Amino acid sequence: MKKKILLNVLSLWLFIFSTAQDIHFSQYFSSPMNLSASELGNFESDYRAVLNYRNQWSAVGDAYETIAMGVERQFYWFNQKFSGGLYFANDKSGGIDLQVNQMYFGVAYHSVISYHQLHIGAQFGWVFKSFDKSKVTLLEQFDNTNGYFNSNLSNHEAYYENANYPDLNFGASWSRKLYHFEPFAGVALHHVLKPKETFYENNNSLHQRLTLYGGVINNFTDRIDIIPIFKLMIYSSAKEYIAGVNVIYKFREPFFTIKKALFGAHFRDPVNFKSDALIPVLGVYLKYFYAGVSYDVNVSKYKSATNRRGAIEFSLIYLGLKTKSNQRTFPCDRY
Repeated sequence: MKKKILLNVLSLWLFIFSTAQDIHFSQYFSSPMNLSASELGNFESDYRAVLNYRNQWSAVGDAYETIAMGVERQFYWFNQKFSGGLYFANDKSGGIDLQVNQMYFGVAYHSVISYHQLHIGAQFGWVFKSFDKSKVTLLEQFDNTNGYFNSNLSNHEAYYENANYPDLNFGASWSRKLYHFEPFAGVALHHVLKPKETFYENNNSLHQRLTLYGGVINNFTDRIDIIPIFKLMIYSSAKEYIAGVNVIYKFREPFFTIKKALFGAHFRDPVNFKSDALIPVLGVYLKYFYAGVSYDVNVSKYKSATNRRGAIEFSLIYLGLKTKSNQRTFPCDRY
């Protein structure tokens, strides 16, 4: 009972004071529209559909669940490549039904200049946040007459159950093919408008979030690609760093319809030796689909409380046929 009350109080505090993390995935390389607006349309086929699911903290109480979906389409005007896409995400946190719903429309432009592949993009959308006030139990609601918490008692907090605001994101990325290597890098700026985000009658503004990411595709052999990658997110005074390596193995002949397999290992927050999670990743490439699964193994100071259990993620990507023939070559199987 005490643990559930504590989780509810922490969850409400995170939302009211806007210190909760943005929606994010350990398999960020399989969630392109969440990573950066410039990754919208950064693929060879005509269209792409992406589905991501994350379940976190089920070991210590009510799970945090996140589901995100995106669809993208290529457009060609005057022999120039543009992309458009829609992105939706839902995040449910804790025992008081804290909900975040994000809806974005994005556009991107792709070009090749002297063998350098350049991508720029923007996303505009609306964010809706809410929680169930009836499930909130604060310390002020402790009933001394019976020794229990009473949700009918006032908690002396004046706040709204809903909040919403417009949001704008920008992104730019680059890559260059160099013999057996292809380095790539990107930068994204989220919450450009610094929108007002609060459940109170105040002017609390959402901080901008900067994301830096990159890596190198190493064609180690005809059948093996080794891809070290990283992502750094900076949000006000908070930072999150993920680094690791993915290895893609290409079968000579399809193995039960599997053309390629991905094996990955990543660390979250390895800076200053304060590791938070070890993240193994397994993925398979079929004809038009990629499916991946990962698990966050908790190695932080809270590992005893969670028995090292963290979050499980699933990703599914569908790539449609390529019907447009052009001279440009854009990154494929980047991660």
